Amino acid sequence: MAAANIEHRLRVKVRRIALIVPVAVALIGPAISAQAATSGSKAPAAAEKLTSIMHAPGKAPVGTDCTKAKLFGMRASTIRARIFCSKTAGNGIGIWGYQFKSRPAYQAGVAHMNHYTGFSRMRHLSTSCPPKNGKAAGLVGWYSFTNHKYKQRRGQFLECFRDGKKPLLIWTMPTQNVFFIAKSGAKGATLKTLLHWWARLSYG
Repeated sequence: MAAANIEHRLRVKVRRIALIVPVAVALIGPAISAQAATSGSKAPAAAEKLTSIMHAPGKAPVGTDCTKAKLFGMRASTIRARIFCSKTAGNGIGIWGYQFKSRPAYQAGVAHMNHYTGFSRMRHLSTSCPPKNGKAAGLVGWYSFTNHKYKQRRGQFLECFRDGKKPLLIWTMPTQNVFFIAKSGAKGATLKTLLHWWARLSYG
């Protein structure tokens, strides 16, 4: 069966704000499987708050017009914070952020979301984002140019694929027990345009 369609479950009204910033992150690849990758990079004893990660001092926020994110089948008791922002710098892009109370809970959350979106059922992944050679999905590592907290490390990966014909990204911050989801509902949106927005995000 094709990847589960979460277009209705992740449906949002999104708006655009003006933002021009330099590229802040880079992709590296190939990455190991997403399920295995979560085992690396221990989280610090006191992780940054999700609100601080999503709005670095002096930087534009990752998103605005934010509310508590839906669980999509995850256990609320394992989650420290969950935020959904319907307004971003990208046209038609909404973003979800989830921070977990423990490393096992984080690992379970990533595995659940990969199953929920259908990513875990995809085969023959591309080692680039956007995917190449006609492949449906890609899996790569990523790191920040500007923030040493998100330097190149095991388990820090980005997944890129389409869900219900809509481009979707899932990326992880294992040192913070955090993962994010971004989906574009804009007409004619592509993974390339979604990645262009993603590469300019700044984190706290």
